[in-house]
Amino acid sequence: MGSKRFFVILNEKSGTAMTRGLTRDFVQTRLEEAGYEAEVVSDLSKGLEALAERAIKSDAEVIVAGGGDGTVTGIAEHLVGHDKPLLILPLGTANALARDLNMELDFDRWVDGLEYLKERRIDVGSVNGKRFMHLVVIGLMPGIASAREKVRQHQTVGTAIRFMAFLARRFARTRRITVDLIPEGGQPETHRVSAIAVGNNLFDAEFGHVFTRQVLDDGQLSIYLLRRIGPLKALQLALGMVFGWWRQDEEISLRQTGQVTVTTRRKLVKVMFDGEPMSLRGPLHFRIEPKALRVLAPPPPAVADRDPA
Repeated sequence: MGSKRFFVILNEKSGTAMTRGLTRDFVQTRLEEAGYEAEVVSDLSKGLEALAERAIKSDAEVIVAGGGDGTVTGIAEHLVGHDKPLLILPLGTANALARDLNMELDFDRWVDGLEYLKERRIDVGSVNGKRFMHLVVIGLMPGIASAREKVRQHQTVGTAIRFMAFLARRFARTRRITVDLIPEGGQPETHRVSAIAVGNNLFDAEFGHVFTRQVLDDGQLSIYLLRRIGPLKALQLALGMVFGWWRQDEEISLRQTGQVTVTTRRKLVKVMFDGEPMSLRGPLHFRIEPKALRVLAPPPPAVADRDPA
């Protein structure tokens, strides 16, 4: 990796930080023992934006986001356009971006693997100027976020079965909404959907890969329209997500574009934003920022086929 000076923004209250005892002093000592200079900050009371600005102005070569997806997104959005790369210390439950980057989840193995990391540039999504790293969902209940975290933390057969049952129940209760969709360079479309999801790049359709991405730099938003769902269809779709054939479902249509505007009949739109429920004022203007974020991560695996079909 070459870089030796780190500025670490550590969320000591994130899930695995608390269970593993990863305090500010422990993390700093472990990094120094491995030969790295580290300034570790764990007081987040001034906000992630202020800490990110402080890290950018410091003499550190690398900015480390230690925490879950919320912490990572909160720091990453402020590093776009700067020359210091982001390094993720995954301490959450889902660790969506860290897993997609194939980062080590065990702290000791993470430290031992630092010297082998390479710099990559990955895409960043945004909606109404607010940047996201993973996925924004409109129309599904916020409880899906907790299910996503559980299935990504424990990729077991039992978890997959419970996940399928959970999705079946949630999808069956979802009410349809009307959305207007205006893709970049395209004609306006009106749809009645149970949900619409806008992802930063394309999500995998492979066995056991739920809400994961192999490609993070294709420069495209992936827009998934779920038209109609009932109890049996919900179970079928949940099975498809686990076994990898969900994109072939007749009730799902996929668009890929660099920009899209989504309008609903509500002024305030409830969404799941990188796994966190929030409300955004419509219309929702989505766009991709190609290779806008520098990250340190293992080299990406070879991807032979990027065809979404």
